[in-house]
Amino acid sequence: GLNGLELLLKLRLSFPDVGVVMMAVVPDLDHLVAAVKCGAYHYLKKPASYARLRRILGSYFKEFPWPAIR
Repeated sequence: GLNGLELLLKLRLSFPDVGVVMMAVVPDLDHLVAAVKCGAYHYLKKPASYARLRRILGSYFKEFPWPAIR
């Protein structure tokens, strides 16, 4: 199986315009820095509250609005 960083790299190669929020039970500073360098929009410690995740996603969509659905 893939670890989180490996999956992030595969996602960024296949879908470069998709934002990724990483989550970890025990966040490691080196892992966090690597994830952001690989294109993660944000990195959260589990368990993340629904309200916090919603705020992060809201800020993502303000910064990177989706095109109108036709």
